Amino acid sequence: IRLNDKLAGLMSLTGLGDRGPTDSAVAVRDELVRAIDAELTALRLLLSNDLAAFNKKAAEAGLEAVRMTRL
Repeated sequence: IRLNDKLAGLMSLTGLGDRGPTDSAVAVRDELVRAIDAELTALRLLLSNDLAAFNKKAAEAGLEAVRMTRL
């Protein structure tokens, strides 16, 4: 959520005034987008590789499984 908040704050700031975003604002946006993409990739890997094993252990302990409907 922190990365999303930073991106939203940047969008808010660059929307002020009559000019387009500065080169540094574009660079910060690109950096934030790369960081967000990296986190999403890590989440997808976790869900595809580790969720099934976690759910198996949860079932063995009599706990409800974690269900993903969509990412």
